[in-house]
Amino acid sequence: MAQETALVHPGPGRWRLGVILPVALVVLAIGLRLAFFVVSVHNLPVTSDEASNYLLAQDIAAGERPLLFLGQPYQFPADAYLYSLFVHFLPHTPLGARIIPFVLCLLAVGLSAFALCHAVPSKHRWPGLLLILFPSSYLLCLQSGYYIPQYTTFFLLTSLLMVLAAMAAGQSRSTLPSLLAGLVGGFAFSSHMLVLSLIAGAALVCCAGARPREIARRAFCFVAGLALGLIPYLWAEWTIEGANAAVTNQQSLAGGGA
Repeated sequence: MAQETALVHPGPGRWRLGVILPVALVVLAIGLRLAFFVVSVHNLPVTSDEASNYLLAQDIAAGERPLLFLGQPYQFPADAYLYSLFVHFLPHTPLGARIIPFVLCLLAVGLSAFALCHAVPSKHRWPGLLLILFPSSYLLCLQSGYYIPQYTTFFLLTSLLMVLAAMAAGQSRSTLPSLLAGLVGGFAFSSHMLVLSLIAGAALVCCAGARPREIARRAFCFVAGLALGLIPYLWAEWTIEGANAAVTNQQSLAGGGA
């Protein structure tokens, strides 16, 4: 009986390890990103992409409401709208250009980890959590050292999309999470079309395990939210000639090219 109790209730040493190890991994992951960030700030000048983002953020703070990013007429400038809230308080240096996207990418990492923990049993979380905390060096650069326009909001919105989809799948009546997931997915698509595959996956997750009537309800809410999130994309299509044509007019190799 004592042996069974010991198996059910781990000793204090094992409990401490279960707390200390995750905390140490999180601290190490943040420290690694800080190292990338510090090296970037001290060695890499502000790039043309970053300068364009902040110039557009200044215009937005001054009252303009652009629907497309400078030089890329197929992306809603979500990054610039976010940065416009802080642009008057930031220095015109590499630190000022990168501190906001760095914080937002850290938030995206936290949301990704939360989505995984919400959707996956505790026994099977570690491989996914390690990949989120310690991704490839290329992804670390994009999260911590060099910020391509719209990638920051891509990371943030797709992480939030996965959180909302996991919440929808875990509730018996989940119309609000499904609606919000569709809204976030549509807005993310307006900013970066590569999110399309994740939107499809999130829609499937939202409907997973539900009865047919509940699936119909969740699907309707998801599509309604998606339509609302696509307003920037559709508005640009209707009001700006040639908007998104650089992407939508491309042909596949099988089609024989332009």
